[in-house]
Amino acid sequence: MVNTFRRSQGSRVVTRAPREIIGGLLLDIGGPIEFPPVEHFKTSEWFAFGARGDVGGRLPISPSSDKFASVFFDLIEENVSASTLKPRRLLQCSDEESILSVLGGRNRAQIHLAHLHMFLRLRADKTDVFLCYVANQRGVIWSVDVSYNFGRQAWDIDPVLAKSAVMLDVHRVLSPAEL
Repeated sequence: MVNTFRRSQGSRVVTRAPREIIGGLLLDIGGPIEFPPVEHFKTSEWFAFGARGDVGGRLPISPSSDKFASVFFDLIEENVSASTLKPRRLLQCSDEESILSVLGGRNRAQIHLAHLHMFLRLRADKTDVFLCYVANQRGVIWSVDVSYNFGRQAWDIDPVLAKSAVMLDVHRVLSPAEL
């Protein structure tokens, strides 16, 4: 289903780009975002665990994200291909199985941590809560909740193996553009 939104702006009508509803569950909320290939990405070099604010180009990660450190600290991604990702809004409360079904399964929904890092650094709205799927060093794909902690001036990044809880409809899902 494709929606086109029209709104009057003074004497002219502005038409925004069509937004697609996918599987009755996800709404495209932005254009595709292209990320370049990455030759070498090491988590410990690009994330600053337990830090506040800007840390010399490294992304600050809240101390409450200790699970992120234990799951991804040793992750090294080599020769990551260029990727096009798209943010989508979860339209209703849903379980992970339904979300993954719409995204084409856990493997098709997966994004690289290198691209998540770029997204958070350059494009993310700090008022949103994001869900994405990222593989660790052993290739196990984790559900990852991402939100910004304004009090700590750092990102809360919380991986879990499987979500059984109902997802809130305020979540944004970051996944490959092509489903």
